[in-house]
Amino acid sequence: MKRSAKDTWRRICSYFDDVKVVTTESDHSGLLEVVWTNGRKVLNCDHANYSYGSLYKVFQHTFKALHLQKEQFSNVLILGYGAGGTAQILREEYQFSGTIHGVEVDEAVIRLSEEYFPEGYAAADRIFHADALDFVRALQKPVYDLVIFDVYIDLFIPEPFQQEQFVRQLNEILLPGGLMIYNKVMAGKPDERRARSLQEALGEWFATTEVITKNLKENRMFVARKSKRIS
Repeated sequence: MKRSAKDTWRRICSYFDDVKVVTTESDHSGLLEVVWTNGRKVLNCDHANYSYGSLYKVFQHTFKALHLQKEQFSNVLILGYGAGGTAQILREEYQFSGTIHGVEVDEAVIRLSEEYFPEGYAAADRIFHADALDFVRALQKPVYDLVIFDVYIDLFIPEPFQQEQFVRQLNEILLPGGLMIYNKVMAGKPDERRARSLQEALGEWFATTEVITKNLKENRMFVARKSKRIS
């Protein structure tokens, strides 16, 4: 069987722990690296994986736990698009053919995505270069039936995204019956307090909430569904 150059390179890289492809500096994320690891290209910052590595598996496990194939949705918003790994899961593993919008504040991440992760970049119908907080605040109306939150600077979620006001705004942009998935890395004791506050806020503004932890190690996935009733 004839192998493509890409397949051959992937096979060679699988024998090594990490093979750096490119390193760049970002005003938002600090050091960014595209790395071949275990035969796959991933996007990393100093202390965290931004796309296709452990983050990719976290969303695979979450979607499986939610039985996402049984959900009916047509308009998806991904806050913190990264290199598009989450969108690619939806396209390739769940055959999602609806609209995907991505929001990414880091221009360097968008540039690396377009050049080194073309499948992930192309998985979105449109990628907005914008601050996710401003983007959500500007909408002020229900548009999406699935919202995925994955906004990070390294290992940390900026504080405004962990406030009740932002939870309310997420509810406002969801269509009745819509689903919201919020990825939170537990990086220390302060995150335990923030996680409790987040869960309380979700309980105030959404009809149902749950927390997925199985197979996620340090991640917690907060899943909330908006009421089907139109208020």
